[in-house]
Amino acid sequence: MSTCKRFRSIAPQYIKDMESNAKQQEKLALQASLFFDNCKSGSDNCRKELQDAKRYAESVAIITPELQQAFLEMPTTVEELEAAIQDTITQPNGILFLNHNILEEYENRQRKIEALTNKQEADVKELKSLLDEIDALKVKSWINIKAFCNFNFMSSICRSVLFQPFSTSLTNCPFRVVDEINQVWSGGEN
Repeated sequence: MSTCKRFRSIAPQYIKDMESNAKQQEKLALQASLFFDNCKSGSDNCRKELQDAKRYAESVAIITPELQQAFLEMPTTVEELEAAIQDTITQPNGILFLNHNILEEYENRQRKIEALTNKQEADVKELKSLLDEIDALKVKSWINIKAFCNFNFMSSICRSVLFQPFSTSLTNCPFRVVDEINQVWSGGEN
């Protein structure tokens, strides 16, 4: 069999396989083209969102040279950022663990402060009730003295000496007002 005959017998199958491969390659190229278009569209959307976010950020805070320098000093990779976070967490823990009793001492002091605050509140309530009782006793004493004393037979000086401390402690009025009250009781005597 000659080479031509042999070529003619395998050529149709070879051409068919080549056409099938070409169709598969076209299909793959079309899929790759669609994937590329989707990626490009997604990239364009992300770029637009980034520009919008940048414009918004610039409208909220103006980037000064100092702020720009601070951003440049910040970590730029994920690894550097994670290391900075770990350092930030480790630093307070190191201070805390230098003295193991710090937390316990803090809690003890908080309990003492709370107990003292509660005691102070109770003392203030008790003081107010005692002051109310004292005021009630002052009023009762004043009424009793007034009931048992005959003002008409006392001189105005005697009434002033006896009743001025009472009347000034019952009311926060000046001496002059108390003196005028005494004059009224005495019927205008001085």
